[in-house]
Amino acid sequence: MKVLLLATSLAAHMVLSGCYALHYEPVKSGKPVLTGIALDRPYKITGHFAESGRHFYLFGGLIPITDTDVTRLLAPHLNGGDGIANLKAGEKFGLFNWAVNFLTVGILTSRSARVEGDVFIYTP
Repeated sequence: MKVLLLATSLAAHMVLSGCYALHYEPVKSGKPVLTGIALDRPYKITGHFAESGRHFYLFGGLIPITDTDVTRLLAPHLNGGDGIANLKAGEKFGLFNWAVNFLTVGILTSRSARVEGDVFIYTP
C-alpha cells in the first residue's frame, strides 16, 4: 500500500508540476512591441522571426534556476526594424522537458519558451 501511495504521489508530482512563469520586461529601446497591429503611421512588415529558449526549475517548479529572458530574445529583431508587431509568447512542456522531469524524479524540471512576431519599419 505504501509503495502504491508513493508511486501515485511521484506520478502526480511529475505530471502536475507548476509554478512556472514567462517574464517579459519592457524593452528600453523606445521601439514598440505590439501583440497586434495598432499603428497610426504607415508601416511595412520586413520579416518574421521565431525564437525559443529553455528554463529550469528545482522541486517541481518551486525554485527557478534559469529563466528565459524574452527581452534578450527580442533584442536582435528590434535592432533590425522600427518595432515588432503580432508578438506571440508562450511556454510548453514537451518531450525533452518531460524526460528531464521523469529522469530526475521531479527534482529538476524544464520548460520551453517561444516568442514569434513580425518586424516592421515605418514607411513615408
